[in-house]
Amino acid sequence: MAELVGSLDHALSTTADVVDGVGPEQWQEKSVCEEWTVRQLVEHLVGGCALTGQVLHGEEAHGRPTYEDTSDHELTVQFRQAAQAVMLAVDESGNLERTVRVGIGPVPGSVAAHLTLVEAVVHGWDIAASTGQSVSFDPDVVSQALDFSRDMMDQIPPGRSPFAESFPVGEDASPMEQLLGLLGRDPHP
Repeated sequence: MAELVGSLDHALSTTADVVDGVGPEQWQEKSVCEEWTVRQLVEHLVGGCALTGQVLHGEEAHGRPTYEDTSDHELTVQFRQAAQAVMLAVDESGNLERTVRVGIGPVPGSVAAHLTLVEAVVHGWDIAASTGQSVSFDPDVVSQALDFSRDMMDQIPPGRSPFAESFPVGEDASPMEQLLGLLGRDPHP
């Protein structure tokens, strides 16, 4: 579990730096996630982290929070606060072993933490690609997210996938390119 905690911390802090790098004129631009603007993508991340923190602390989640009255700057602060809440929750004894309810149903807390890890890595990349930033996640963290995602894709019922259809990548693709392709992204937009 220590590896998961360290990986999650790296992914969230790296993504927080990317969120901090969004320029004032970029928030309303279309993101590489075609249905979302950059701001909506960040809102999705903040809300996901907030929910993960809640359920890992043993609280019942009551839907995703909304951020329409939150300034862009406040949203970046809220992402760091939500990420910190997740890290506090994963550091508490027993929280990764407890059963929690997330969007895919009841799962061990470790699965909720892994889902947040994947979200941070993939959406961190999405935000960077959408705003012309470069981002570099630790290759071991990316490999962990890739292995988890491959295992989870087999467990998602048909028609329930929250991702676009997988994008083909070459056999020599890096773990990051494989992860992005698996979750429906063109690694070279």
